[in-house]
Amino acid sequence: AQAQTDFSPIVIDRYGLRDKPLRIICQQVKQRGIYVFMDLLVDRTFKEGDNVVDYQNVERGAKFTGFYDKRIIELQKKYAADLLTHYNPYTKLSYENDPVIVSAKLINEATMFYMGTKFDLSEVYKKELDDLWNSWLISKYGGRDGLNRAWTDKYGRADLKADEDPRLGNVRRGETLLSYQRSGSEKIEPLREADTMRFYYDLQNEYFADMEKYLKSIGIRVPISGSNHWVNIWADVKSNARLDYIDRHRYWDHPQLSYGTNVLFEDQPMVKNPKDALPNNFAYYNVNGEPFVVSEWNCCFPNEFRIEGPIIMAAYANLQDWDGVLQFSFNQPGYNAPMEDNFNISAWPNVWAQWPAAAMLFYRGDVSKAKNTYERVFSDSEIFGPIKEDNPIADEPLLPLITRTVINFGPKKIIPDTSYFLDKFLDRGKKVINSDTGQLKWNYGDGIFTVNTPKTQGSIGFTGGKWIDLSSVKIYAETPFSSIMITSYDNQPLVKSKRVLATCGARIENFGQVYNETRTQLVEVGKAPILVEPVEGKIFFKDRTPKKVTGLDIAGNPVGSAQLIKNGFAISKDSKAFFYDVSF
Repeated sequence: AQAQTDFSPIVIDRYGLRDKPLRIICQQVKQRGIYVFMDLLVDRTFKEGDNVVDYQNVERGAKFTGFYDKRIIELQKKYAADLLTHYNPYTKLSYENDPVIVSAKLINEATMFYMGTKFDLSEVYKKELDDLWNSWLISKYGGRDGLNRAWTDKYGRADLKADEDPRLGNVRRGETLLSYQRSGSEKIEPLREADTMRFYYDLQNEYFADMEKYLKSIGIRVPISGSNHWVNIWADVKSNARLDYIDRHRYWDHPQLSYGTNVLFEDQPMVKNPKDALPNNFAYYNVNGEPFVVSEWNCCFPNEFRIEGPIIMAAYANLQDWDGVLQFSFNQPGYNAPMEDNFNISAWPNVWAQWPAAAMLFYRGDVSKAKNTYERVFSDSEIFGPIKEDNPIADEPLLPLITRTVINFGPKKIIPDTSYFLDKFLDRGKKVINSDTGQLKWNYGDGIFTVNTPKTQGSIGFTGGKWIDLSSVKIYAETPFSSIMITSYDNQPLVKSKRVLATCGARIENFGQVYNETRTQLVEVGKAPILVEPVEGKIFFKDRTPKKVTGLDIAGNPVGSAQLIKNGFAISKDSKAFFYDVSF
């Protein structure tokens, strides 16, 4: 628990690290057990001296051209070498030899399969891509005659136009549109579309293989991942699976139209909307046998239910046996300014307070790995057919909230039966989902999620006026929406633990913050200070009475004692505590 206090984002200011060079930050965070995921191409813009053709019009971050333009790939390699082989005089190591660096990511949030959304690609790089495409067709089919045969179906309908010839370099790529762009209708040139998907797949694989080989040649020994787009497409996931691990990004209630405070949002709680929840959407793209990391996720501001995220993600990461979940982001730590950033959890004390409980749950494996695994195998015709982005693994979005799910790729499509899981663990009438471990229960009718493990127990959601009866504790909250987690502090089961951490949080808002009538936009952003809704209620320990209960503020400082009652303690609405240190 002390370590969690030391990991606070305030550490950046406390140790004078703000705006310090990477070499100093790496040294300091390394001393505190914090590790670095190194992204090699994120948001680079190019300058005249880079010798990049049409550098002014390269798309931001080179999210497409970064996969295939030789000069831009050369610059990626140079940057990687300059950075990773740099000797840090503070650590006495170069970065490729420093265990503080735990991963190298090639290109952030990019995929060739998103090309159908890119309508302003530079003409220079569009022509380069078209030339590569036509050369790929020649290599595969030998010329126009072979291509025409391949692109003619059994009914004699041909996708190749009379004036198209790959040796003339004028065969048009398919549009590879996402499902919402197709207006519900299938493309009329399926053979062209399928080959375009295969071309992008080969192009992306070639880039991944080339960069992986280069990084290893300069001494990189940590796991390498490709990219982590937020739109999940089977062909892209299969391409990424050739590297060391799968990495994905996703957000709950991501701001619409822009970023900051002048945005539209839905302000819906995840606990009442499990079909679109973060854990099951990530689980659709977990490849069997591949390590799986979520390097960006969050429940975004101004959504008022953000507190639900950390425990839910940690719990299902355990159930699904994922390898890492990184909440994005930390920026300008402290609570002396109004909330304006959509992702900055270091400015949200109620969310940041969930981290000790979420971290202990995840790292100890308090939630057991699912007892079963459901594996869905996709055939080539599905992988390279019309794009079905963010598609439920078995057309059942709730399945990953029940059991572990994985996907795989093979020559034949295999869709196992889901009835065992759905009949036994899902009650659609009562709107209740149980994990096959019996430790997680999602009542999406009432909007209540509970964790019931030997070392962590608690509830999240609309628990106001309701009793939550778990195996070792019983919780009653007056606060309409809250998160109350009871965590063993000494790694013993709660029934035996001598010291327990109770984490209690509710909603927060800026002073003077005003929503519109539908709560989908901020009429007034408000100002500091941040107002914290208190949690009022009672926590009971079955057959045990605490000896002492001390309230702690967000930094772990004592802020008074809670009222002891038989077998538990009462939380006053006047309490300013985020945590309660409970001794037996």
